Parts: sequence; C-alpha cells; structure tokens
Amino acid sequence: MPGCLLRRIALIIAWVATAIVLPPSLQAQDTDDDENLVNYAYASVFGTGFYRAGDQTVTVLRLPFSYSLREADDEYWGVRLLLPVTAGFHDFDTGSALEGQTADDVATLSFVPGLGLEIPLSRRWLLKPYANLGLGAELDSDEYSYIYVGGVSSRYRLPSERYALTLGNGLFYAGYTPDNGESDGFASLATGLDVVYPLRFELGSAQAGIGTYFIYHLYLDDPKFAVSQDQSTTLDDEYEIGLAVVPDSSFRLLGIRLQRLGLAYRFGNELDAVRLVTDFPF
Repeated sequence: MPGCLLRRIALIIAWVATAIVLPPSLQAQDTDDDENLVNYAYASVFGTGFYRAGDQTVTVLRLPFSYSLREADDEYWGVRLLLPVTAGFHDFDTGSALEGQTADDVATLSFVPGLGLEIPLSRRWLLKPYANLGLGAELDSDEYSYIYVGGVSSRYRLPSERYALTLGNGLFYAGYTPDNGESDGFASLATGLDVVYPLRFELGSAQAGIGTYFIYHLYLDDPKFAVSQDQSTTLDDEYEIGLAVVPDSSFRLLGIRLQRLGLAYRFGNELDAVRLVTDFPF
C-alpha cells in the first residue's frame, strides 16, 4: 500500500500550499476582526485549504470521515454515513503543526453529520444526493450555531479510450442559524471536467497516473466575505484548477478514504485559495 509514501507527500503539499498562498507578511498577521473570512458554515463545505480575501487569511482543516452502510450495486442504492469534522484557524503556522505543536488560534470547530446516497443511473452515471445537520462553535466565546447542508452531485464518465474523462455537476445549499442572531446561508451551482492521464508509474505498490480538473462555481445569492476590518466583498463566482496524483485504487490516510492527493488553486473576486485535493469534488 502507498500509505506511508503518501503521508510524506501530504506533509510536503501542506508546506508548499502555505508558501504559495500566504506570504510572510500575512502568515504571522494578528487580527481582531469580528467578521471572519470563512465562518464555520462556509468552512464545512469549502474544504481543507488556505484562504485569503484582502487582508484576511484563514486556514480550514476538514476531516471528511465517513462510513459505508451499504455499497451500491445493480439492485440497491449505496448508503454512506457522513461524519465531517471541520476546524478553522486564524494566523495558522503550518511549520508548528508539522512539528507537533498545537495551534492556539483555533477560531471555530464544527461537526455536521449527515447521510449520503449513491444512485447508479447507468454504468457511466452516478447521482449522489446528501443532507447534513450539525453544530458549530466559536471556541473563544460561548456562541454556537446550527449548521445545515443539502445538495446533489453527479458524475458522468465520458467515453474515451486513452484518458479517464469525468463530467461533474453539483448543486447545494449551506446555511447556519446562530443561537443569538439571524440565519444566513448561500447556494452554489458547479460544473467541472476531470481528466486522468494513465502514466502507469509506480507509487509504493500501486500504479498511478496524473489527474487534472477545471471547475466553475456560480454562487446564486452572492455570499459576503470580509476583506478588511471595515470592508467586505461579494462573491459571484469562482474558478478552480486542480492537479493530483491518482492511484489505481483508493487508499486510507489517517482513517480517511482518499481517491487522489494533490493541490488546487481556487480564485474569484478578491478571494483566492490553495486547497488540498483528495478527490474530484462531485
């Protein structure tokens, strides 16, 4: 199994991602802003990565734990229990984390369990509806929020003799209701194309190729993000480009099943991010 080698690659990727998206002037920046770049509701769906908007930076660590209750086959739909845990860090020092030190600046923590279905519509087409409901808390205060996410994604494998081509589409809504405030949320529509080149090089005991994808994200109700202490920006849409190593079979890292390992760059109106890629996100 390539697990040991992939763990080393993951640490290298985390270090490289920090250097790319967070210049030194921002990596140690202090902020007392009341409005965060990515709150726990948004972090629950944005995934692991380093995000920057204007003067604001945040690191999101999302652990997508899950458990298969039933695999999909010709007779039954697949059923998966979703158990994601997400932490949001402000002014996060990746070097300290790799040395085993605990971050003092964890801003939010959430657990949003849910249920996902895997519905094979044909040999090429897979539909995946899902729904999550959970709780998020700001660790430096007594505030908490109920978080809810629901949506559907699909994958369609395009016919190709040389490459593995997959068309992905998704629609979801993510929202939250704080214990002492008004509810908020946003909806997003995404479409993308994934291409895996079967280079057949060895990664540990597995054969692997190189995968690349492009995704367009359209936000249907223009969520807002803080770019400074006094200003915010509206996000209309984003573009995402990913590159990853893709083994010929899934593997586990820290108990999480992964399909690939790499980096993605995501950018939009005054918001950019480097994300960890563990699967084609549909």
